[in-house]
Amino acid sequence: MRKLKEITMKKNSAVSVLKLPTNPDDLSVKLDFEGFSVSFSEDKEENSSVFEALLYLSERILSISDIERVGQSLIKFDTTGRLIFCSVAKKSYSEAFDSLEEWFDDLAKNPIQAITHLSILQIAAKYGMKTQKRTKNLSYLFAREFLSYQYEFFYNLPKQIITYKERSTSKYKDLDDRDLNSIYQKILMEESIKISVNDLEIILFSDFVREVDPIADYFEKLPPHDGYDYIGELASTIIPELNFAAIWPVYLKKWLLGLVAGVIRDADINQSALILHGEQGVGKSRWIRRLVPDELVDYYFAGKISANNKDSKLFAYQNLIVNLDELDFPERKEINSLKSLITQKITKERFPYRKHSITIKKRSSFIGSVNRKEFLNDPTGNRRFLCITAMEINADHNIDMKKVFAQAKHLLLSGETHWFTYEQNKEISLNSLEFSYSTLEEEVIIEKYVPCKHDDDDARFLSTTEINRELFPDHIDNSVRNRIGQALTKLGFIKRNKFINGSSRSVWVIKNKSSISYAIKETEDLPF
Repeated sequence: MRKLKEITMKKNSAVSVLKLPTNPDDLSVKLDFEGFSVSFSEDKEENSSVFEALLYLSERILSISDIERVGQSLIKFDTTGRLIFCSVAKKSYSEAFDSLEEWFDDLAKNPIQAITHLSILQIAAKYGMKTQKRTKNLSYLFAREFLSYQYEFFYNLPKQIITYKERSTSKYKDLDDRDLNSIYQKILMEESIKISVNDLEIILFSDFVREVDPIADYFEKLPPHDGYDYIGELASTIIPELNFAAIWPVYLKKWLLGLVAGVIRDADINQSALILHGEQGVGKSRWIRRLVPDELVDYYFAGKISANNKDSKLFAYQNLIVNLDELDFPERKEINSLKSLITQKITKERFPYRKHSITIKKRSSFIGSVNRKEFLNDPTGNRRFLCITAMEINADHNIDMKKVFAQAKHLLLSGETHWFTYEQNKEISLNSLEFSYSTLEEEVIIEKYVPCKHDDDDARFLSTTEINRELFPDHIDNSVRNRIGQALTKLGFIKRNKFINGSSRSVWVIKNKSSISYAIKETEDLPF
């Protein structure tokens, strides 16, 4: 038989007796408030109030949830806590004492650290116990205890929102106004805790709720790289047009390194957007979607991004991978805004339902697909867009992206850079010409001139105005000259200073296209 020592409990010279079904003999154990080995609070009056609440609850039928909250508040007292728990639970659940002990021990395996003796006071008040006048501060603390027991809350740093779940469920959801009101009603109506909705919001939007960063956590916990070239294998799932065969693996590798760098380094961002051109139905969108690991599916956005729209801009900042939509027919100002967003490191914005603006760093990487090849229309340059034409795509590969990112992280930490060299940027700009709209000025220049070096035979040195007069004699003005200058730069013509007639002038180095003539040599072998 189980033997328990008898503990005497005195209160105002009176003795309170609590029946504890400790074994088949149903021993009666007396508890002494002042001499008891459990101390809930340094405040003697508060300590006594907790014991009064326990005695009060032991005489009432309690819900399972409330019994378990009492148990959670007693876990730290071990054996004595188990004894008190069994005494409180016995009236509600006529189980053998051993079963109640096992119940307590099960609770002790998963303690909720935030639960304290205040839960005992709050539950007793909920069941009708009259206590000293309850202050707003006490009600506030009661609410925190209840929230800690009933729910799990996290503050999602990337999205700047609260996600939560009831402890009895497994699925988290974003906290919206409807959820907030439902929780408040439960606190007010079911738990009889008198706080305001504003009090509840203050609790939830404070350090009471732990911050989490699922994106940073994912990359921090990546496994060590095992030495295999997963990035190369991923590149092999796309067969590009022949003229992009050499540059495609470089594009992909740099883009992936930029993606990882943007997450693990505060000072870095991915300043390039990977763009796949190919026939409709070849698998571009599915291939892009497979870049996102299951753990980060909530941080993938596919849609149109307008850098001048606040909500759209927030989407770009909240996600890891942004799949740009509707790139086939962009306006020039949209491409310019998109380039600005891609290269922007931080922004200061006020999130929905927030009172103050906050500064956040962009960690997103941009990628997109187009069916129409000519979509770039910025004559100032397009080196931010890493464009290729995909002939074939294996969008159903089973490459583990966790291992791809682990390799990229390893390369970064080993000293490899995610940015392009000067020569590589020149090649990117040259490649992007295939994806650019041709302006009238570009077409006329291509028809009349070719780029050359200053020491080439037949090299000419003309100012922008002189070229304007040669190509468009009927339209000589600043706007035409600006477009000519942009076109010459885009097409790779060299501009330099040269002394002409004793003065230094800024001129373009050009060569006229020679007329091609075909001479037929008169020979005796002619077939006619």
